[in-house]
Amino acid sequence: MCNLSICIPTYNRLEWAEKTVSELNAVADCSFEVVIVTEPTSDKRKSNQYWDKYNVNVRVFENEARMGFPKSILKLADLAEGDFVLFSSDEDFIESDSVPWLLETIENNDEVTRIIGGADHDVDEGKYSSKEALMELFWSQYHLTGHLMRKEVIDTSYAAQYVPEKQNALGPYIHQVLATQAMIAGVTLCTERDFWRNGAEQIHEHEVSYSIPEARVRQCCERIERVIPDLINDPSMKKHLLNEQRKRAATLLLRTVRSPRRAPTVLRIIINEKSIVRSAAFWYSLPIIAGQYIIRQSKNALCYGSKHVCSSI
Repeated sequence: MCNLSICIPTYNRLEWAEKTVSELNAVADCSFEVVIVTEPTSDKRKSNQYWDKYNVNVRVFENEARMGFPKSILKLADLAEGDFVLFSSDEDFIESDSVPWLLETIENNDEVTRIIGGADHDVDEGKYSSKEALMELFWSQYHLTGHLMRKEVIDTSYAAQYVPEKQNALGPYIHQVLATQAMIAGVTLCTERDFWRNGAEQIHEHEVSYSIPEARVRQCCERIERVIPDLINDPSMKKHLLNEQRKRAATLLLRTVRSPRRAPTVLRIIINEKSIVRSAAFWYSLPIIAGQYIIRQSKNALCYGSKHVCSSI
């Protein structure tokens, strides 16, 4: 019996995934597994026999050709044999002492379809209905690691429509689409317990860039144009979530305006992203967010000035 599948996609970094397995080796309970999907590699760790030295049940699957991150996520979800799927980036770590708690929680809460740990939410600990979870937690957990959901309520075939046609194109995050399906299907449990920790310091800065303004605004528009209309049936909920994403787009646009060099980028966003530019919620949010930013910057300048004066006395 497998209650939990820890699913790790990787691209030529099986040695990093092994660090997570090594930490989990101390867990006595055997009702969980680790599933790894790797892009084509010559690494000896792609052999399942390599992992026999660990107490953990590890299954490794090598893609015949490069599939890209979103398709690997969906493949992992399909291959998982656990009642719950816990995704983890290869550079992060699942806390071994949290696994027994997760297994017990999964076994004793049949109505729960999604679990969110302390680092990934800012709401009170407890259980949230589908509507409450969507209102408070929709698309709040960006990072792959820590996404934990009941397998039987997610539909990977449906989610596949959101995979970008071109590899490395930035569409809606597939793991968030799956998480939204899980929130809609049942109860979301929020806990103060952190069951993973960030290992991103392993990555050199030149390897990953998450700060492309146009791509971030495009993601907002994907949620506005496709994800929310497709997944959310309740009209009031749909309206609320759409307006929240338009505010998010306004925030991203204002962050881009900070530098005069990015004026062409801002212009391209305004021209191309009709779904937000035509929205009253977007334009209503702009002056409010701009005012908040100016106040925050003024406070920072005052604090800096006070410290500078104090240090010069």
